[in-house]
Parts: sequence; structure tokens; C-alpha cells
Amino acid sequence: FKEAWFKTAFFSNQAQTEALIDKFALEADEIEYLKDRSNDINFNPLDSELVKLTQQIVNEGANKQLIVLHTYGSHYNYASRYPKDMAYFKPDYPVAPQKEFLPKLRNAYDNSIRYTDKVLYDLITMLDGVENAHTSLLYVSDHGEELFDDDREVIFHSSTMPSYYQVHVPMIVWLSQSYRE
Repeated sequence: FKEAWFKTAFFSNQAQTEALIDKFALEADEIEYLKDRSNDINFNPLDSELVKLTQQIVNEGANKQLIVLHTYGSHYNYASRYPKDMAYFKPDYPVAPQKEFLPKLRNAYDNSIRYTDKVLYDLITMLDGVENAHTSLLYVSDHGEELFDDDREVIFHSSTMPSYYQVHVPMIVWLSQSYRE
């Protein structure tokens, strides 16, 4: 995208690692890892902070922009991925990653999904309000999640034999009216 004269930005709500995505991030004009804002291991910014960073870049008004957001989404501890006032499904806390807490785990996980929906809504609303611009949003999850969904009783997403629940992921494409025209 830089070779095509795009201003590029990469904003992540996850810690920087040696993962491939972080190698690609180094190619961006602007990079920020929200976790780097504090040395406190309990520092847990919400994905809505990525919307604010995106708004700042959009406000700069570059002719062509590519902004990549690496959200924290619905990683465990799910109850820490959304503000407490967004807890729709209850009880959602306290939870431990054990089958005996499955109803609370599912409630917290579902709340994190609802919060991701709100973040996407906020991004789309912001992009839709950009005047004289063709804007788009592509959202795709990098993996699914398991919550003891089958007889293997697996939780999370790092199993050596990924299942249906880990590899079938959502994808959303939104295009502004001017982009579609």
C-alpha cells in the first residue's frame, strides 16, 4: 500500500510479539501498540481506543489511507474485554476457564462479542461520516474460540488440531455509498 502512495497505520491493542503480523506492522508509516502505553501488566485498554486513533488518522485527511487495527476482541479473560456497563448477559464474573463455570464464561464471551459489534458500529459510523471520501471497512477474525463446544472439551484457540470452532471465523465488509457507486 505504501508503494501505491497510501499513508499507512497499524494500531494494536495486543502486546508486540515476534508474530508475523508484527513484522508486517513495521512497514506502516505510523505504528502504535496500546499495551506499550503502560508498564503495568494489568493495563487493559479497550478496543474502543483503536476507534479514537483511527479518527485521528482520518482527520489528517490523507488522500489515500490504509489503517490496520489489531483488536483484542474476545480473548480470555472475556470479562475484561468490555466495560462493565456493557455486561448484557449476566452473571458474567468471576469466571475461571473451567467447565463448571461454563454459563458465566459464555455470558462473558457473548458480552465481548456484543462489545466488538459496538466497536465495529462506531468505526462504520465514523467512516460513513467522512465527507468527500470513498471509505470501506473489512473485518475478519484471525481465529475462532472454543468453550467446551464438543466432546473433546477444549477451551480457547491454541489446540494442535484446530476444530471447526477455531477455523470458521466471521468476516464483514462495509462500503460507503460513494465507494459502492
